[in-house]
Amino acid sequence: NKAAPNVKVRLTTSGPVYSCSSDNFAIRPQGFSLASNATQTGSSGAPVFRAGSDTFWLDATALYGSTTTTHYTGIPKLNLNTGMTTTTLAHAGVLGSTAFEAAENGVARAGSLTYSEVGNFSLAQYAVYDDTFAEVDSVKGECTSSFSNTLSNSRYSCQFGSSAAGAFGRFVPDHFRVSAEVDNACTDEEHTYMGQPIPLSTAIVAQAENAANGVTQNYAGAYAPGTIAFGAENGDDGTNLSSRLTFSTNGGWASGVYTLTSVNGTFKRPGTNVADATWGSFESLNVGLTVNDNFVSTVTKVKDADMNPEAAGGSVFTYKEFTGSPLNIRFGRLSLQNAAGSELLALPMPLTAEYWNGGAWVVNTADSCTALTAPTVGNGLTLNLANSGTTAATLNNPLVSGDAGFTLSAPGVTHGGFADVVITSTPAWLKFNWDGLDQGDDGDLFDDNPSARGTFGIFRGNNNFIYTRELY
Repeated sequence: NKAAPNVKVRLTTSGPVYSCSSDNFAIRPQGFSLASNATQTGSSGAPVFRAGSDTFWLDATALYGSTTTTHYTGIPKLNLNTGMTTTTLAHAGVLGSTAFEAAENGVARAGSLTYSEVGNFSLAQYAVYDDTFAEVDSVKGECTSSFSNTLSNSRYSCQFGSSAAGAFGRFVPDHFRVSAEVDNACTDEEHTYMGQPIPLSTAIVAQAENAANGVTQNYAGAYAPGTIAFGAENGDDGTNLSSRLTFSTNGGWASGVYTLTSVNGTFKRPGTNVADATWGSFESLNVGLTVNDNFVSTVTKVKDADMNPEAAGGSVFTYKEFTGSPLNIRFGRLSLQNAAGSELLALPMPLTAEYWNGGAWVVNTADSCTALTAPTVGNGLTLNLANSGTTAATLNNPLVSGDAGFTLSAPGVTHGGFADVVITSTPAWLKFNWDGLDQGDDGDLFDDNPSARGTFGIFRGNNNFIYTRELY
C-alpha cells in the first residue's frame, strides 16, 4: 500500500546479516478511482458547464484495494480513443486540456478539462491509466503489457488503470446561432402585405453550439429546454411588434438544430376598424429570433445578437436579426370602383392594390406580384343587360404597378344595363371591411371582397364641373 517506482530490498537476518536484492523493481498501485466536480448525472439540475468553455476537474486516486497509496507520485494519462462513453445520448464529445499533474499524496488532478458536447459522459474501465510508473520493470521485460493484477508467468502487468466511472455532467450549449434568412413576399419590389406569408429560407432557424461553434448534437429531448421566440420592431424605434409576428413554432430540437413545421410566417393585420398606429405602414421592420435557455449563461446567448425589440438603440441585445431584414410591411387592400359608359365601348373599372401610408390609402405602385383571376358569369360577374346582352372581364395577371387594368367588354347596341362585379380571387391579405361591419362574416374584420357596378348605356358626366344643377 506504499507505491514506489524504483525499489531495492534489503533483507536483515540474525547476526545481523544484511542482504540486498540484485534486481531493482517497481511497487505499483492496483488501479485508480475517479472523482470530479462535474457531479450531475441527469438532464436537469446543477452543476452546469458550458460545452467547450467552462472547465471542470477530474481526480485520479491511486489505490491498493480501497486504500490510497499515498506514495504514488506518477502522472496518469487519459485514453481519448476508447475511454469515453455516453449511456443514453447519441454522441460522445471530446475532452480538451486533458493533462494530469503529478500526483500528490496519491491523488493526481486534471484541473482544466472541457467537454464539447451537451449532456453527460462516462469513462470506461482503464480510461485513466499509467504505463510509465513501472518503467524500471518494463524496459527489462519483467512485466506483462496488459492491465491485469493477476500473475502471469510470475509477472504482473506494467500498466494499471481506473475503474469505470460516471456519469459526469451536466453540460449545456455555450451559445445559440440563428441560421435562417427572411425575405419579402414580393421579392422583386421588396414589400409584404400584412397577413401575407413571409418566407424563410429554411425551416431550420437555430442551432445549439459549443465554444468552438460546433453543433452540440445531443441538444434534444430532455437535454434541450430552450424555447425560441420571434421579435419585430420598426426601424429600431423601441415599439415591440413581436406579438403581431406569427411563425409556427410547433417544431422542436433534434440533433442540436431547431426546425419549424412551416417556413412561412405572417405579420398580423390590424384589429381596429378606424385607422391608428397599428395600420402602419412599417417600411423598415426588423425581424429576428432569440433562444431562451436559463441554463446557458453566455452573454449574449445568441451569437452576434444585434436587436432588442423593447428598446430603441442601446447596447444590450437579445435577438439576432435574420439576414434579409428589414422588411417592408404594408396594410393593403384591393379596391374596385363603379364605372359607367357607352354600351358600344369597353368599360374600364379602376381595380388597384392600395396600402395605408399612415395618413391615406394610396396605390401600391410597388405591387407587380399580386395574381388575380378575372371574374366570369356565375363566379363574380352578375349580368343585368337588355336583350340577353353579355360582357366579359379582362385584367392584368399579375398586377402592373398596382393596377389590374380591369375592363368589361362592350355588350353592344340595344344591350344597355349593368353588370355587378365581385373579385372573388382576392387574396385574404387584400380583403377589406367594405361593408363597414365591426365583425366579418367569418370572424375577421377585414374579410370582404371588393365589389362594384359597371353600367352601360348612360353618360357619366364631366368630372371637371365645379357645380352642376339638374333641371327637371
